[in-house]
Amino acid sequence: MLDMPTATPAEAQRLPDDGLAAASRADVTLDIPDRNAVVKGRRIVARTERRVEPVLDRAGRASAFGGPPCTELRNIIDRKAEAAHKLRIGGPGTEKEARVHGGADRNRGDNAMSGFAAAAGHTRRVAFGLLLGSTVLAGGLSGARAAGTLVMYCGVDEAWCRSMATTYEKETGVKVDMIRMSAGETYARIRAEKDNPHGDIWWGGTGDPHLQAADDGLTEAYVSPKRAQLRDWAQKQATIAHDRTVGIYMGALGFGYNKDELARRKLTAPACWSDLIKPEFKGEIQMADPNASGTAWTVLATIIQLMGEENAFTYLKALHANVNEYPKTGAAPALSIGQGETLIGIAFQHDIINVARSGKPAQVVSPCEGTGYEIGSMSLIKGAPHPEEAKKFYEWALTPAAQKLAAAAGSFQIPSNPETPVPPESPDLSKVKLIAYDFATYGSKATRNRILARWAEQVKNAPR
Repeated sequence: MLDMPTATPAEAQRLPDDGLAAASRADVTLDIPDRNAVVKGRRIVARTERRVEPVLDRAGRASAFGGPPCTELRNIIDRKAEAAHKLRIGGPGTEKEARVHGGADRNRGDNAMSGFAAAAGHTRRVAFGLLLGSTVLAGGLSGARAAGTLVMYCGVDEAWCRSMATTYEKETGVKVDMIRMSAGETYARIRAEKDNPHGDIWWGGTGDPHLQAADDGLTEAYVSPKRAQLRDWAQKQATIAHDRTVGIYMGALGFGYNKDELARRKLTAPACWSDLIKPEFKGEIQMADPNASGTAWTVLATIIQLMGEENAFTYLKALHANVNEYPKTGAAPALSIGQGETLIGIAFQHDIINVARSGKPAQVVSPCEGTGYEIGSMSLIKGAPHPEEAKKFYEWALTPAAQKLAAAAGSFQIPSNPETPVPPESPDLSKVKLIAYDFATYGSKATRNRILARWAEQVKNAPR
Protein backbone atom coordinates (compact mmCIF):
# COMPACT_ATOMS: atom_id res chain seq x y z
CA MET A 1 0.00 0.00 0.00
CA LEU A 2 1.14 3.56 -0.59
CA ASP A 3 0.21 6.50 1.63
CA MET A 4 0.53 9.50 -0.61
CA PRO A 5 1.72 12.72 0.99
CA THR A 6 0.31 16.04 -0.13
CA ALA A 7 2.01 19.33 -0.77
CA THR A 8 0.93 22.90 -1.19
CA PRO A 9 2.21 24.84 -4.22
CA ALA A 10 4.67 26.61 -1.91
CA GLU A 11 5.94 23.31 -0.57
CA ALA A 12 6.25 22.01 -4.10
CA GLN A 13 8.52 24.88 -4.99
CA ARG A 14 10.84 23.89 -2.14
CA LEU A 15 11.28 20.34 -3.39
CA PRO A 16 14.76 19.22 -4.42
CA ASP A 17 15.49 20.22 -7.99
CA ASP A 18 15.27 16.62 -9.21
CA GLY A 19 11.53 17.30 -9.39
CA LEU A 20 10.49 14.00 -7.80
CA ALA A 21 7.15 14.06 -6.05
CA ALA A 22 7.03 13.81 -2.30
CA ALA A 23 5.70 10.34 -2.93
CA SER A 24 9.18 9.22 -3.85
CA ARG A 25 10.34 10.08 -0.35
CA ALA A 26 7.50 8.26 1.37
CA ASP A 27 7.68 4.89 3.09
CA VAL A 28 6.35 2.30 0.66
CA THR A 29 5.14 -1.12 1.71
CA LEU A 30 4.73 -3.84 -0.89
CA ASP A 31 2.70 -6.83 0.28
CA ILE A 32 4.50 -9.59 -1.59
CA PRO A 33 3.49 -13.25 -1.16
CA ASP A 34 5.87 -14.96 1.33
CA ARG A 35 8.01 -11.84 1.39
CA ASN A 36 7.61 -8.52 3.17
CA ALA A 37 9.79 -5.78 1.77
CA VAL A 38 9.86 -2.30 3.19
CA VAL A 39 11.53 0.29 1.05
CA LYS A 40 12.64 3.52 2.66
CA GLY A 41 14.50 6.47 1.23
CA ARG A 42 14.33 9.09 -1.42
CA ARG A 43 14.17 6.77 -4.40
CA ILE A 44 11.44 4.42 -5.62
CA VAL A 45 12.41 0.76 -6.00
CA ALA A 46 14.66 0.02 -8.99
CA ARG A 47 12.95 -1.24 -12.11
CA THR A 48 9.56 0.13 -11.10
CA GLU A 49 9.91 1.86 -14.45
CA ARG A 50 8.68 -1.26 -16.19
CA ARG A 51 5.36 -0.83 -14.36
CA VAL A 52 5.31 2.97 -14.41
CA GLU A 53 6.04 3.35 -18.10
CA PRO A 54 2.62 2.36 -19.50
CA VAL A 55 0.95 4.92 -17.22
CA LEU A 56 3.46 7.63 -17.97
CA ASP A 57 3.37 7.04 -21.69
CA ARG A 58 -0.31 7.87 -21.62
CA ALA A 59 0.23 10.80 -19.25
CA GLY A 60 3.00 12.15 -21.44
CA ARG A 61 0.43 13.24 -23.97
CA ALA A 62 -1.31 15.48 -21.44
CA SER A 63 -0.54 18.28 -19.00
CA ALA A 64 -1.02 18.15 -15.25
CA PHE A 65 -3.30 20.83 -13.88
CA GLY A 66 -2.08 23.26 -16.48
CA GLY A 67 1.52 22.70 -15.42
CA PRO A 68 4.44 21.51 -17.58
CA PRO A 69 3.93 18.47 -19.79
CA CYS A 70 4.08 15.16 -17.98
CA THR A 71 6.74 14.14 -20.46
CA GLU A 72 9.17 16.02 -18.23
CA LEU A 73 7.89 14.08 -15.24
CA ARG A 74 8.25 10.86 -17.17
CA ASN A 75 11.87 11.67 -18.00
CA ILE A 76 12.67 12.39 -14.37
CA ILE A 77 10.98 9.26 -13.04
CA ASP A 78 12.54 7.18 -15.79
CA ARG A 79 15.96 8.44 -14.73
CA LYS A 80 15.26 7.74 -11.06
CA ALA A 81 13.42 4.48 -11.24
CA GLU A 82 14.97 2.56 -14.12
CA ALA A 83 17.82 0.67 -12.50
CA ALA A 84 18.61 3.63 -10.24
CA HIS A 85 18.82 1.66 -7.04
CA LYS A 86 18.90 -2.03 -6.26
CA LEU A 87 17.88 -3.81 -3.09
CA ARG A 88 19.77 -5.18 -0.12
CA ILE A 89 18.31 -8.52 0.90
CA GLY A 90 18.82 -10.33 4.20
CA GLY A 91 20.50 -13.71 4.57
CA PRO A 92 18.99 -17.15 3.88
CA GLY A 93 16.18 -18.21 6.18
CA THR A 94 15.54 -14.73 7.52
CA GLU A 95 12.73 -12.31 6.90
CA LYS A 96 13.70 -10.38 3.81
CA GLU A 97 14.01 -6.65 4.30
CA ALA A 98 14.98 -4.36 1.47
CA ARG A 99 16.11 -0.81 1.91
CA VAL A 100 17.40 1.84 -0.43
CA HIS A 101 20.54 3.24 1.19
CA GLY A 102 20.88 6.40 -0.91
CA GLY A 103 22.42 4.29 -3.67
CA ALA A 104 22.39 0.83 -5.14
CA ASP A 105 23.71 -2.16 -3.26
CA ARG A 106 26.06 -3.18 -5.98
CA ASN A 107 25.36 -6.86 -6.22
CA ARG A 108 22.45 -8.15 -4.15
CA GLY A 109 19.60 -6.31 -5.83
CA ASP A 110 19.06 -8.57 -8.78
CA ASN A 111 18.31 -11.51 -6.48
CA ALA A 112 15.24 -9.67 -5.19
CA MET A 113 13.65 -9.06 -8.54
CA SER A 114 11.92 -12.42 -8.85
CA GLY A 115 9.99 -11.67 -5.66
CA PHE A 116 8.98 -8.26 -6.86
CA ALA A 117 7.82 -9.64 -10.18
CA ALA A 118 5.16 -11.53 -8.23
CA ALA A 119 3.88 -8.20 -6.95
CA ALA A 120 3.00 -6.69 -10.31
CA GLY A 121 -0.40 -5.54 -9.14
CA HIS A 122 1.07 -3.85 -6.09
CA THR A 123 3.76 -2.23 -8.21
CA ARG A 124 1.11 -0.82 -10.51
CA ARG A 125 -0.54 0.73 -7.47
CA VAL A 126 2.75 2.30 -6.50
CA ALA A 127 3.22 3.60 -10.04
CA PHE A 128 -0.29 5.02 -10.14
CA GLY A 129 0.13 6.61 -6.71
CA LEU A 130 3.44 8.08 -7.78
CA LEU A 131 1.84 9.60 -10.85
CA LEU A 132 -1.07 11.06 -8.86
CA GLY A 133 1.18 12.51 -6.19
CA SER A 134 3.50 14.02 -8.74
CA THR A 135 0.76 15.78 -10.65
CA VAL A 136 -0.04 17.74 -7.48
CA LEU A 137 3.53 18.99 -7.62
CA ALA A 138 3.67 19.60 -11.35
CA GLY A 139 4.13 23.31 -10.85
CA GLY A 140 7.50 22.63 -9.25
CA LEU A 141 8.90 20.72 -12.22
CA SER A 142 9.86 23.72 -14.28
CA GLY A 143 13.07 24.05 -12.28
CA ALA A 144 13.84 20.32 -12.33
CA ARG A 145 16.93 20.77 -14.47
CA ALA A 146 18.21 23.97 -12.99
CA ALA A 147 21.89 24.85 -12.92
CA GLY A 148 23.82 23.29 -10.08
CA THR A 149 22.69 19.76 -10.81
CA LEU A 150 24.72 16.82 -12.11
CA VAL A 151 23.48 13.39 -13.17
CA MET A 152 26.29 10.85 -12.80
CA TYR A 153 26.17 7.29 -14.10
CA CYS A 154 28.67 5.50 -11.89
CA GLY A 155 30.34 2.19 -12.71
CA VAL A 156 32.50 1.38 -9.69
CA ASP A 157 31.75 -0.10 -6.27
CA GLU A 158 28.67 1.49 -4.72
CA ALA A 159 30.53 2.80 -1.67
CA TRP A 160 33.05 4.58 -3.90
CA CYS A 161 30.25 5.96 -6.10
CA ARG A 162 28.50 7.37 -3.06
CA SER A 163 31.70 8.85 -1.66
CA MET A 164 32.43 10.64 -4.93
CA ALA A 165 28.90 12.03 -5.13
CA THR A 166 28.60 13.20 -1.53
CA THR A 167 32.12 14.67 -1.37
CA TYR A 168 31.60 16.64 -4.57
CA GLU A 169 28.25 17.91 -3.29
CA LYS A 170 29.84 19.09 -0.04
CA GLU A 171 32.75 20.79 -1.77
CA THR A 172 30.80 22.52 -4.53
CA GLY A 173 27.15 22.73 -3.49
CA VAL A 174 26.20 21.01 -6.76
CA LYS A 175 23.47 18.39 -6.31
CA VAL A 176 24.72 15.05 -7.65
CA ASP A 177 22.12 12.53 -8.76
CA MET A 178 24.17 9.31 -8.77
CA ILE A 179 22.94 6.15 -10.46
CA ARG A 180 25.09 3.05 -10.03
CA MET A 181 25.15 0.52 -12.88
CA SER A 182 27.61 -1.95 -14.32
CA ALA A 183 29.57 -0.81 -17.37
CA GLY A 184 27.58 -2.87 -19.84
CA GLU A 185 24.28 -1.64 -18.41
CA THR A 186 25.47 1.97 -18.55
CA TYR A 187 26.56 1.64 -22.16
CA ALA A 188 23.17 0.15 -23.08
CA ARG A 189 21.33 2.91 -21.24
CA ILE A 190 23.29 5.75 -22.83
CA ARG A 191 22.71 4.19 -26.23
CA ALA A 192 18.97 3.91 -25.53
CA GLU A 193 18.84 7.53 -24.35
CA LYS A 194 20.87 9.00 -27.21
CA ASP A 195 17.94 11.03 -28.59
CA ASN A 196 17.06 12.38 -25.14
CA PRO A 197 20.07 12.03 -22.82
CA HIS A 198 19.34 11.97 -19.10
CA GLY A 199 22.88 11.60 -17.79
CA ASP A 200 25.69 14.15 -17.79
CA ILE A 201 28.79 12.11 -17.04
CA TRP A 202 29.72 8.44 -17.04
CA TRP A 203 32.31 7.95 -14.33
CA GLY A 204 34.06 4.63 -13.79
CA GLY A 205 33.57 1.13 -15.08
CA THR A 206 35.80 -0.86 -17.39
CA GLY A 207 37.20 1.09 -20.31
CA ASP A 208 36.08 -1.12 -23.19
CA PRO A 209 32.41 -0.05 -23.03
CA HIS A 210 33.55 3.59 -22.81
CA LEU A 211 35.50 3.04 -26.02
CA GLN A 212 32.43 1.44 -27.59
CA ALA A 213 30.32 4.45 -26.61
CA ALA A 214 32.95 6.70 -28.16
CA ASP A 215 32.85 4.58 -31.31
CA ASP A 216 29.07 5.10 -31.40
CA GLY A 217 29.41 8.87 -31.04
CA LEU A 218 27.58 8.81 -27.70
CA THR A 219 30.22 10.78 -25.80
CA GLU A 220 31.82 14.19 -26.25
CA ALA A 221 35.43 14.89 -27.14
CA TYR A 222 37.18 16.81 -24.39
CA VAL A 223 40.83 17.40 -23.50
CA SER A 224 41.43 18.25 -19.86
CA PRO A 225 44.29 20.61 -18.98
CA LYS A 226 45.30 17.88 -16.52
CA ARG A 227 45.57 15.12 -19.11
CA ALA A 228 49.29 15.52 -19.73
CA GLN A 229 49.88 14.93 -16.01
CA LEU A 230 48.22 11.48 -16.04
CA ARG A 231 49.90 8.10 -16.34
CA ASP A 232 50.69 6.93 -19.87
CA TRP A 233 47.97 4.28 -19.94
CA ALA A 234 45.33 6.86 -19.00
CA GLN A 235 46.43 9.16 -21.81
CA LYS A 236 46.57 6.29 -24.29
CA GLN A 237 42.96 5.46 -23.50
CA ALA A 238 42.01 9.03 -24.46
CA THR A 239 44.02 8.81 -27.68
CA ILE A 240 42.32 5.58 -28.76
CA ALA A 241 38.91 7.18 -28.13
CA HIS A 242 39.76 10.39 -30.04
CA ASP A 243 39.47 12.31 -26.76
CA ARG A 244 35.99 10.96 -25.95
CA THR A 245 37.11 9.20 -22.75
CA VAL A 246 40.08 9.18 -20.38
CA GLY A 247 41.57 6.66 -17.96
CA ILE A 248 40.99 7.19 -14.24
CA TYR A 249 42.28 3.92 -12.74
CA MET A 250 43.81 0.56 -13.65
CA GLY A 251 43.00 -2.89 -12.29
CA ALA A 252 44.21 -6.43 -13.06
CA LEU A 253 41.86 -9.31 -13.79
CA GLY A 254 42.16 -12.57 -11.87
CA PHE A 255 40.15 -14.98 -9.80
CA GLY A 256 39.88 -15.98 -6.18
CA TYR A 257 38.73 -18.85 -4.02
CA ASN A 258 37.35 -19.51 -0.55
CA LYS A 259 40.32 -20.83 1.43
CA ASP A 260 38.24 -22.50 4.11
CA GLU A 261 36.04 -24.40 1.68
CA LEU A 262 39.00 -25.46 -0.45
CA ALA A 263 40.77 -26.86 2.63
CA ARG A 264 37.63 -28.58 3.88
CA ARG A 265 37.22 -30.38 0.56
CA LYS A 266 40.97 -31.11 0.36
CA LEU A 267 41.23 -29.65 -3.14
CA THR A 268 44.36 -28.24 -4.77
CA ALA A 269 44.19 -24.47 -5.13
CA PRO A 270 43.77 -23.28 -8.75
CA ALA A 271 46.69 -21.23 -10.06
CA CYS A 272 45.99 -20.95 -13.78
CA TRP A 273 43.07 -20.33 -16.13
CA SER A 274 43.46 -23.94 -17.23
CA ASP A 275 42.74 -25.15 -13.69
CA LEU A 276 39.24 -23.70 -13.77
CA ILE A 277 37.94 -26.30 -16.22
CA LYS A 278 38.97 -29.28 -14.06
CA PRO A 279 36.09 -31.63 -13.20
CA GLU A 280 36.46 -31.15 -9.44
CA PHE A 281 35.26 -27.57 -9.89
CA LYS A 282 32.01 -28.47 -11.64
CA GLY A 283 29.28 -26.10 -10.45
CA GLU A 284 31.75 -24.27 -8.21
CA ILE A 285 32.68 -21.20 -10.29
CA GLN A 286 30.95 -17.86 -10.65
CA MET A 287 31.56 -15.33 -13.41
CA ALA A 288 29.50 -12.28 -14.36
CA ASP A 289 27.45 -12.06 -17.56
CA PRO A 290 29.50 -10.20 -20.21
CA ASN A 291 26.33 -8.75 -21.73
CA ALA A 292 25.90 -6.64 -18.58
CA SER A 293 29.31 -6.62 -16.93
CA GLY A 294 32.43 -4.89 -18.17
CA THR A 295 34.47 -7.18 -15.92
CA ALA A 296 33.14 -10.27 -17.68
CA TRP A 297 33.71 -8.69 -21.09
CA THR A 298 37.35 -8.26 -20.03
CA VAL A 299 37.40 -11.98 -19.20
CA LEU A 300 36.24 -12.91 -22.71
CA ALA A 301 38.68 -10.52 -24.35
CA THR A 302 41.53 -11.78 -22.18
CA ILE A 303 40.92 -15.46 -22.89
CA ILE A 304 40.66 -14.79 -26.63
CA GLN A 305 43.90 -12.83 -26.64
CA LEU A 306 45.67 -15.53 -24.65
CA MET A 307 44.43 -18.53 -26.63
CA GLY A 308 43.13 -17.34 -29.99
CA GLU A 309 39.40 -17.15 -30.65
CA GLU A 310 38.68 -20.77 -31.59
CA ASN A 311 40.65 -22.25 -28.70
CA ALA A 312 39.16 -19.63 -26.40
CA PHE A 313 35.61 -20.69 -27.21
CA THR A 314 36.53 -24.33 -26.67
CA TYR A 315 37.81 -23.27 -23.25
CA LEU A 316 34.75 -21.10 -22.49
CA LYS A 317 32.42 -24.02 -23.28
CA ALA A 318 34.37 -26.21 -20.85
CA LEU A 319 34.31 -23.42 -18.26
CA HIS A 320 30.54 -23.10 -18.69
CA ALA A 321 30.11 -26.63 -17.36
CA ASN A 322 31.72 -25.50 -14.10
CA VAL A 323 29.86 -22.18 -13.76
CA ASN A 324 27.00 -22.06 -11.27
CA GLU A 325 25.77 -18.53 -12.04
CA TYR A 326 26.33 -15.52 -14.32
CA PRO A 327 25.36 -12.49 -12.17
CA LYS A 328 25.05 -9.05 -13.73
CA THR A 329 27.73 -7.24 -11.74
CA GLY A 330 31.45 -7.88 -12.01
CA ALA A 331 32.17 -7.73 -8.28
CA ALA A 332 29.42 -10.23 -7.38
CA PRO A 333 31.67 -13.31 -7.77
CA ALA A 334 34.18 -11.79 -5.33
CA LEU A 335 31.47 -11.20 -2.74
CA SER A 336 30.09 -14.70 -3.28
CA ILE A 337 33.49 -16.18 -2.47
CA GLY A 338 33.52 -14.44 0.88
CA GLN A 339 29.95 -15.41 1.67
CA GLY A 340 30.58 -19.06 0.87
CA GLU A 341 28.08 -19.00 -2.01
CA THR A 342 30.67 -20.14 -4.52
CA LEU A 343 34.07 -21.78 -4.24
CA ILE A 344 35.75 -19.79 -7.02
CA GLY A 345 34.93 -16.39 -8.49
CA ILE A 346 36.38 -14.62 -11.53
CA ALA A 347 36.74 -10.89 -10.88
CA PHE A 348 39.17 -8.02 -10.75
CA GLN A 349 41.84 -8.62 -8.16
CA HIS A 350 41.12 -5.44 -6.20
CA ASP A 351 37.53 -6.61 -5.58
CA ILE A 352 38.75 -9.92 -4.17
CA ILE A 353 41.32 -8.12 -2.01
CA ASN A 354 38.57 -5.93 -0.59
CA VAL A 355 36.55 -9.02 0.39
CA ALA A 356 39.63 -10.51 2.09
CA ARG A 357 40.18 -7.26 4.01
CA SER A 358 36.71 -7.57 5.48
CA GLY A 359 37.82 -10.77 7.24
CA LYS A 360 36.40 -13.24 4.74
CA PRO A 361 38.47 -16.31 3.70
CA ALA A 362 39.13 -15.07 0.15
CA GLN A 363 42.44 -15.67 -1.62
CA VAL A 364 43.32 -13.75 -4.81
CA VAL A 365 45.12 -15.43 -7.75
CA SER A 366 47.02 -13.95 -10.69
CA PRO A 367 46.64 -16.62 -13.40
CA CYS A 368 49.94 -18.24 -14.40
CA GLU A 369 49.31 -17.89 -18.17
CA GLY A 370 48.91 -14.13 -17.85
CA THR A 371 45.89 -11.92 -17.50
CA GLY A 372 44.15 -8.86 -18.87
CA TYR A 373 43.43 -5.61 -17.14
CA GLU A 374 41.03 -2.70 -17.21
CA ILE A 375 41.52 1.00 -17.71
CA GLY A 376 38.58 2.36 -15.77
CA SER A 377 37.41 5.42 -17.63
CA MET A 378 35.36 8.63 -17.54
CA SER A 379 33.30 10.09 -20.39
CA LEU A 380 31.13 13.14 -20.99
CA ILE A 381 27.72 12.15 -22.37
CA LYS A 382 26.83 13.81 -25.67
CA GLY A 383 23.82 16.10 -25.43
CA ALA A 384 23.92 16.08 -21.62
CA PRO A 385 21.41 18.35 -19.85
CA HIS A 386 24.17 19.88 -17.67
CA PRO A 387 27.35 19.88 -19.82
CA GLU A 388 29.21 22.60 -17.92
CA GLU A 389 28.61 20.92 -14.58
CA ALA A 390 29.84 17.67 -16.15
CA LYS A 391 33.13 19.29 -17.20
CA LYS A 392 33.67 20.72 -13.72
CA PHE A 393 33.18 17.29 -12.18
CA TYR A 394 35.49 15.77 -14.84
CA GLU A 395 38.29 18.13 -13.82
CA TRP A 396 37.74 17.49 -10.12
CA ALA A 397 37.72 13.71 -10.62
CA LEU A 398 41.25 13.82 -12.04
CA THR A 399 42.71 15.48 -8.93
CA PRO A 400 44.61 13.53 -6.26
CA ALA A 401 42.08 14.63 -3.64
CA ALA A 402 39.23 13.02 -5.56
CA GLN A 403 41.18 9.89 -6.51
CA LYS A 404 42.21 9.27 -2.88
CA LEU A 405 38.56 8.59 -2.08
CA ALA A 406 38.89 5.17 -3.73
CA ALA A 407 41.05 3.58 -1.04
CA ALA A 408 38.97 5.12 1.74
CA ALA A 409 35.92 3.41 0.19
CA GLY A 410 37.69 0.03 -0.07
CA SER A 411 38.63 0.19 -3.76
CA PHE A 412 42.29 -0.49 -4.50
CA GLN A 413 42.83 0.20 -8.18
CA ILE A 414 45.92 2.06 -9.43
CA PRO A 415 44.96 5.77 -9.77
CA SER A 416 45.64 7.58 -13.04
CA ASN A 417 47.08 10.70 -11.42
CA PRO A 418 50.64 9.81 -10.33
CA GLU A 419 50.40 12.31 -7.46
CA THR A 420 47.71 10.15 -5.88
CA PRO A 421 49.19 7.63 -3.44
CA VAL A 422 48.82 4.02 -4.57
CA PRO A 423 46.99 2.12 -1.82
CA PRO A 424 49.25 -0.43 -0.11
CA GLU A 425 46.48 -3.01 -0.56
CA SER A 426 46.62 -2.66 -4.37
CA PRO A 427 47.98 -5.64 -6.33
CA ASP A 428 51.67 -5.26 -7.14
CA LEU A 429 51.38 -5.17 -10.92
CA SER A 430 55.12 -5.72 -11.27
CA LYS A 431 54.43 -9.27 -10.05
CA VAL A 432 51.42 -9.83 -12.30
CA LYS A 433 51.92 -11.23 -15.80
CA LEU A 434 49.88 -8.73 -17.81
CA ILE A 435 49.11 -9.33 -21.47
CA ALA A 436 49.45 -6.65 -24.13
CA TYR A 437 45.71 -5.98 -24.01
CA ASP A 438 44.34 -4.73 -27.34
CA PHE A 439 41.96 -1.98 -26.23
CA ALA A 440 41.37 -0.70 -29.76
CA THR A 441 40.07 -4.06 -31.02
CA TYR A 442 38.12 -5.09 -27.92
CA GLY A 443 36.81 -1.59 -27.39
CA SER A 444 35.08 -1.59 -30.78
CA LYS A 445 31.34 -2.02 -31.14
CA ALA A 446 31.68 -4.51 -34.02
CA THR A 447 33.97 -6.81 -32.05
CA ARG A 448 31.80 -6.61 -28.96
CA ASN A 449 28.58 -7.43 -30.81
CA ARG A 450 30.11 -10.36 -32.66
CA ILE A 451 31.81 -11.92 -29.63
CA LEU A 452 28.81 -11.49 -27.34
CA ALA A 453 26.46 -13.03 -29.90
CA ARG A 454 28.76 -16.01 -30.29
CA TRP A 455 29.15 -16.40 -26.52
CA ALA A 456 25.39 -16.32 -25.97
CA GLU A 457 24.73 -18.89 -28.68
CA GLN A 458 27.60 -21.28 -28.10
CA VAL A 459 28.29 -20.91 -24.38
CA LYS A 460 25.60 -19.38 -22.18
CA ASN A 461 22.70 -21.19 -23.84
CA ALA A 462 24.53 -24.52 -24.06
CA PRO A 463 23.45 -27.28 -21.69
CA ARG A 464 25.73 -28.01 -18.76
